[in-house]
Amino acid sequence: MEKDNENREVYNMCQAVREWAEEERSIGADERTRTIVRNMLMRGMADDVIMAIAECDQDLIDKMRKTL
Repeated sequence: MEKDNENREVYNMCQAVREWAEEERSIGADERTRTIVRNMLMRGMADDVIMAIAECDQDLIDKMRKTL
């Protein structure tokens, strides 16, 4: 947050939009990873293969396995 000439707090709207867009992309990427992991689990793929392809950790695989 920045201050204007009168010491009031102002928002840099361009920066705010960039941050919002990055957050949205990150959320979308997380959802895609979960979908990929879920699909691979349903096909019986080994955890080490899932981690290598989906670039995730064992915790995510374990969590996703509980949802099946």
